Formats: sequence, C-alpha cells, structure tokens
Amino acid sequence: MFNSKILVTLQAAIFITFAGLAHSAQFESVLDSISIKKSQTYNINSWDSANNIKGVKWKWPSNESGAHDATMVGKAKFGKNKNKNIGATSVALAGSRAGISTARVSIENDPELSNDDSSIKQLFGDGNVKSLKTSCDDDGASNSTLYYKFERVAYKPVYININRSFGASGDSGSIDFLIGNAIDDVLEQNCVVTK
Repeated sequence: MFNSKILVTLQAAIFITFAGLAHSAQFESVLDSISIKKSQTYNINSWDSANNIKGVKWKWPSNESGAHDATMVGKAKFGKNKNKNIGATSVALAGSRAGISTARVSIENDPELSNDDSSIKQLFGDGNVKSLKTSCDDDGASNSTLYYKFERVAYKPVYININRSFGASGDSGSIDFLIGNAIDDVLEQNCVVTK
C-alpha cells in the first residue's frame, strides 16, 4: 500500500526530528515539574509532578519523597554520546513535605554545554532568558557561577544558578543547573542580586 521509499524517508525524518528534540530540550519536563502557571496562586508544585519528568530513573517513587528528607534523586543521560560517562546526569528535587521548591540537573563531562543562556534553551526549551548580576558572579578559568531569570509563556519566571567546574584539560568537568521559583532558592549564601 505504501511506497517503501516514502515510508523509509518518512521514518528517517521522524527519527531525526525526535532525536533533535530529545537533545535540544531534553530536560524541559524538569522545568514543567517546578514551574508555576501564571494563573495559579500557589508557589510550589506537589511531589506528584516528579512523575511527569521524562527520561529520569528515580531511586524511589514520588509518594516516598517524605521518607527521604523531602527529596527525589534520579539518573539520566544527556546527549547521544555512547560513552556512558559523557553526559551522565543526576537530577535532584528538593522541597518541603508540601512540594518541590528546587530542581538540580548536574551533567558530567559534556563539553558541548556552556554556562550561558544558550545552554538554558538547549536543555529547557524556548523562553526569555535574562542575565542577573549578583555579588557572587564568578567567570573564572576553571569555575564559573552565573544567575539567570527564565520566563516561558503562561508560566511565572524561574531562576537558574549555573555553576560550571572545568576539568584539568578544560574540556570536561561538570555543569549544574539549580532551578527555583524564587531567586532566594538559587542564590548562594550571602549572595545578593545587584542589578
């Protein structure tokens, strides 16, 4: 019934599209689990929203988060490199008994990611990214800490602390994204927004 050449081409196009989407906004569902819709009056999402995070293998189910000091911890893989160490990712959610207040995505050994707004969009999808100046900004040769405000359509803004630690070679290391609904959730101790 179907022309085999058209079917193969269609399958290849679908694969390429989904492969590109998986890499370009792989952790958008992490943002979905913590973000609050503009129409809502509450300031945190319930632990059940962790069930909507795609691609993470959790150590325990969300209904057991209270038994583990109100956290959820899981593993994932960023990118397509076949080496399991490149892009090895941990995802941690933290909060109170009522719900999630922060999400941390930590990616190991991925030189493709940078500590600027392009990484935010690459991992979390489309939105407006605004750099925030703080008393703790550090853009050193082997370590950097920067802060951003990220706004998506229909959601209240989230705040992101990006901390990158480069390896001795300069090409490896780790990059951490700490995400919260309030700037105070992601600021380091004794740190203030200056602009």
